[in-house]
Amino acid sequence: YEWSLALYSHPVAASYASGVAFHWYTGDLFDNVERVHRSFPQATLIATEATYERYRWKPGTTLQEGDWDFALGYAHDILGDLNAGASAWMTWNLVLNMEGGPNHVDNVCDPVMLTDFRRLYPHPQFYAIGHFSKYVLVGSRRLRTSVLNTARYRGPTRPYGTCTSQDGLQAASFLR
Repeated sequence: YEWSLALYSHPVAASYASGVAFHWYTGDLFDNVERVHRSFPQATLIATEATYERYRWKPGTTLQEGDWDFALGYAHDILGDLNAGASAWMTWNLVLNMEGGPNHVDNVCDPVMLTDFRRLYPHPQFYAIGHFSKYVLVGSRRLRTSVLNTARYRGPTRPYGTCTSQDGLQAASFLR
């Protein structure tokens, strides 16, 4: 919030800005995103960097299949940012090689897709991003709605975590 306040409080600096980009690396700080949105409604807010590192994989995770918890993390962050006032969200690494590179700081990232240069291996994050891309189209507007019993979806718990009370996802509505 402080950077946005400094930017938009300075008339000359503010004249060169149309928005604020932010990263997810400090945790769930959606209240800060909402605070910037409320304080500077003219600012386009864009989440510009999100990725997981491979060291977070659960035991048994493979290069070809990835970790479904990462898809849940992406969905959680996308919903949180959009609900707080962001208008766009993007991942840091769309495609990397099988070693998680190239990478200039030697932190092996787990991208949306890996490639061995013969084929692509979509990871679960690919499907999380794809879901939002399919249903929240360019120009969509968030509707201020509430969904009763959002933590009480019916049906069995799914290991990939969608629409169950265990996955922690909340419903959101967008007008196309």
